[in-house]
Amino acid sequence: DGTGRTPLRNAVIVMEGDRIRAVGTKGQVSYPPNARIIQADGRTILPGLFECHIHYRDWMPPIFLRYGITTVADTANPTAWIIAQREALRNGRIKGPRLYVTGRRLGGPLPGRRAGIVPNAIDGSYTVNVRTVEEARAEVRSLIAQGVDAIKVHDGLTPEMIKAVVDQARELGEETV
Repeated sequence: DGTGRTPLRNAVIVMEGDRIRAVGTKGQVSYPPNARIIQADGRTILPGLFECHIHYRDWMPPIFLRYGITTVADTANPTAWIIAQREALRNGRIKGPRLYVTGRRLGGPLPGRRAGIVPNAIDGSYTVNVRTVEEARAEVRSLIAQGVDAIKVHDGLTPEMIKAVVDQARELGEETV
């Protein structure tokens, strides 16, 4: 149970929808009389695992589920595409884990990089290279308007730009990654 105590014997897990509502020893935990009972005697039950940093590809969802990963966080992909993937998972068109997305990531004006959306040769994701604090704020507003779950910052941003990204995201109610 994550506490370090010895495992529960004769355990009962009460689910409501996709949420765990109670865990305890049989006879000490109440559950509805019409509850579906799954016999798992002699087995170990773990909650779903969370992969916190991936670059999602369309072939990945069944692999995650096979290994007990029920939630993943994609940290850079083309925004419209990754949001469409998330929505397909949410409504059951694709079977796979819960997906949190950042869309494209925010990078700064590093030498040799041009401004705007630039394909990243390493992993195929996209970076938006901004040159000013106001461009950074505008990109955060754009990403949040498109429906991302979090904002990812990348290399080259100045401390002032990072502060602007965090402030803008907080103002609009988003987390930063």
